[in-house]
Amino acid sequence: MKELSLYILDIVNNSTRANATAVEIIVHENEENDRLYININDNGSGIPATELVKVCDPYYTSRKTRKVGMGIPLLRMSAEACEGVLSISSEVGTGTQLHVSYQLSHIDRPAMGDIAGVLYLLTTTCDNCEFNYIHHTSAGEFLYNSREVKEMMEGLPLQHPEVMKEIKRYIRDGLQQIKARS
Repeated sequence: MKELSLYILDIVNNSTRANATAVEIIVHENEENDRLYININDNGSGIPATELVKVCDPYYTSRKTRKVGMGIPLLRMSAEACEGVLSISSEVGTGTQLHVSYQLSHIDRPAMGDIAGVLYLLTTTCDNCEFNYIHHTSAGEFLYNSREVKEMMEGLPLQHPEVMKEIKRYIRDGLQQIKARS
């Protein structure tokens, strides 16, 4: 995957398959320490300890539809190639926490990609899950909550092209504001 937003989408899809009803995505760009941190926390079914040790193995997956699981192993390799690390903790019945870091200025660090598109897709395709996205920079913070966005749309169909454009514009504008000042 060439963009961090696609890794985020893959990890969050894992969360929703694990019956998460709440997923929190935190991105922190720490320019002072030259670090990029991404944390994804969910309240899904969790991963048993016997499986947790295998999740970074590309030839292991708990899914029955295919024999490999490349998302987490590729994310880990990407982070390590950019002076970063990946860690996962989980408790059955409580949820899973994934933490990944990168050297922010590393030439090989993937771009963030289309976060607005990913958040829109998650908002419109998973009715039973609430997504919180928090993005910190030295210039400020952008917050996105899928439940609040659905309430703001007052029953309008989220798949309507004008609604889609408005949601994406809201996210892009919010992210642009915390970039413009940094």
